[in-house]
Amino acid sequence: MNKQDINKTKISTGLIRALLFFLVGSSFLQAETFKERLLSDQRTFYGKQNLLLLTATLGAGAVLSHTRADQEVRYWYQSDMRSGSSDEFAKMAKPFGDGKVMLPVYLGAFALKYMPTNKILQSVSLWGEYSLRMILVGAPP
Repeated sequence: MNKQDINKTKISTGLIRALLFFLVGSSFLQAETFKERLLSDQRTFYGKQNLLLLTATLGAGAVLSHTRADQEVRYWYQSDMRSGSSDEFAKMAKPFGDGKVMLPVYLGAFALKYMPTNKILQSVSLWGEYSLRMILVGAPP
């Protein structure tokens, strides 16, 4: 399998995961408010099990970062994976990771909830809500 096929597979897998997240996540009870869902997300995210897994993951990363494996992964990425097209993609995708750009987009999408009922607008509003909750979960409860 060449690099292009691997990249296409990774993109396809990511899109399928995103779709499944939205399909599974759309089963939230309508009676819950945004605040209740956010608090539930925070309780889950900051729960004992997740913090233990996060600690173990960061610990393993800290240990590996002081070994030759870190240098080898960096060399592999720079020599085999990185290319002019990946740099161009990174330049194009960078604004979508900027909160100054995306927070208004998420808020606007979430505000569509208050527009007349339309399945497409509801889906976009749900995406806006999920995106806002994802960001706000990072803030301690």
